[in-house]
Parts: sequence; structure tokens; C-alpha cells
Amino acid sequence: MTTLNPQPRAAGRGVVLFLSLLLTGAIGVAQTNDGPKILFLHVRVEKEKSIKLVESSVRDGELKPQPNTDQADGIHYELRAADGSSLWHGVVPDPSRRVVEFEDPPRSGKLKHKLIELPEMELTVRVPVRSGAQRVEFYNFTGADTNGVNRTNHLGSVTLPKK
Repeated sequence: MTTLNPQPRAAGRGVVLFLSLLLTGAIGVAQTNDGPKILFLHVRVEKEKSIKLVESSVRDGELKPQPNTDQADGIHYELRAADGSSLWHGVVPDPSRRVVEFEDPPRSGKLKHKLIELPEMELTVRVPVRSGAQRVEFYNFTGADTNGVNRTNHLGSVTLPKK
């Protein structure tokens, strides 16, 4: 009759215990959910140019740098603190303005362009989750005044959802 050495069985139990502790987080590096987060805001701009929040969600991740935040056209949005200070700024192309091409006269091969302005629109913007942030302000530029300074048209604001 062959007898088994009890030592390998004890070593196996140790490995199982170690793996279970590692998987439950009792040992090893502590994981936290304090990393960067992105807030997605799906908003509707209605006929009277008021902003309504349709839905929002928060996801883990870091927002990529926004190109062309100084462009004049588009819809600008700013993450603001309770005191009104700007914490972050972004801009998206204005979805209410679309340029369409069509052939005129038909079958001529000559294209014409036409600007179509939609009375209502929906868009989704991304903002970084920042402590102290209270709301997101939306605006666009309506042109320059006599001094060459861009005039802003306030479209509305969205209070950030509670956590």
C-alpha cells in the first residue's frame, strides 16, 4: 500500500487560501474608485433656446483634451462652481445648423449649398467630474460688438445631478 505525503496537500491549501484572500482584496494593493471620472450630459435645446437635461451618467475615465475650445462658432459649455468661477470649458459643433448640398438644376452636376437651422436639437456633452462643480452653463457667440469683443447668447444651464 502506498502512502501519500501530507505535505503537498497542506501546501495546496495554502495556495488556495492565498488566492482567495487576493481575490477578496484582503491582501494586495487596495483598489479605490477615486480615479478620474467623466460626466455625460444628454441635453435638449428647445425652440425658445432653453436647455433641458434628458439624462446623465458618470463613467470612469479621463477626458481627453478638447481641441479648438477658443473657436467662435458652436455651442460652448462651462463647468462652474457655486461662486460662478469656471472649472472647465468645452465646445461642440452646433447641431442646429447643418449645411446640405444638392444638385441645382437637377442632373446638371452643379452643387449648391444651403444652411438649414433646426428649431430643436439634442446633444451629449462630456465634462470631467470635479469637486465643487455645481452646474454647466451653455452659450454661443452671436458676433462681435463695435469693440471687436464676441457677444454671448446664454442658452441656459443644467444643475449637476447629485451623486
